[in-house]
Amino acid sequence: MLRHCAPNLNFSQEVSYTDQLRRSLSSSRWFDPQRLVIPEIYWDLTTEKLLVMEWLNGVPVR
Repeated sequence: MLRHCAPNLNFSQEVSYTDQLRRSLSSSRWFDPQRLVIPEIYWDLTTEKLLVMEWLNGVPVR
């Protein structure tokens, strides 16, 4: 199965989407940063094959 997924994994693209989501939500009037937190991306450590984000403690979204 990993053989089929590996070509589709590109963490550089995923972090771009995450940053885009953070920007979009932060400009929204209904966004409450006390209820939903999007982890910071460590761009200098992230590559296509390695994704490094801020560690957040919290509860699962249900």
